[in-house]
Amino acid sequence: MKRKNEKSKKSTLRIVLICVFLSVVYLAFFDHYSFLKVVKTKAKSTRLKKELAEVKEKNEQLKEKNVALKKDDDEIERIAREEYGYRGKDENEVRFIDKKEIK
Repeated sequence: MKRKNEKSKKSTLRIVLICVFLSVVYLAFFDHYSFLKVVKTKAKSTRLKKELAEVKEKNEQLKEKNVALKKDDDEIERIAREEYGYRGKDENEVRFIDKKEIK
């Protein structure tokens, strides 16, 4: 009789432990609010916050450049010449080529 009771207790304990283990596994990996999803979401949030800060910084730089271009015609002319190859009506373009580029 005692052996049956002990066996029954051990079986019950095993079943409870298995249920607890399976519940933990389910909550950690498969639940809507699983541990893995929370970690991934936090990592994504951190990455997006960093990206947002970079975009804001770039936006500020572009705003400053925009203001400078609106106020300074010489800056517009410099950019047109250097980046787009524009020149005046009576100007000729002169380019210097490094000897290393010729070879």
